[in-house]
Amino acid sequence: MSQEQYAGDIVKHAIMERSKHIDTPLSVLEKLSIAEGTSLGPKDSTKHRSLVGALQYLTLTWLDISLQ
Repeated sequence: MSQEQYAGDIVKHAIMERSKHIDTPLSVLEKLSIAEGTSLGPKDSTKHRSLVGALQYLTLTWLDISLQ
């Protein structure tokens, strides 16, 4: 499997095929809090961890992605 195909699979797994590309997806000023907001359920938290792990693997093995 190529890294490009792997990246495409991550996008499909996240159900983001039709998402628009943007330079910075999140505000850099936002503060995350463990005390506020709603927690993810077990199914959503597992999917989140899976996506984060896949993205970490991709950026560690395909270094030019992490530098952009």
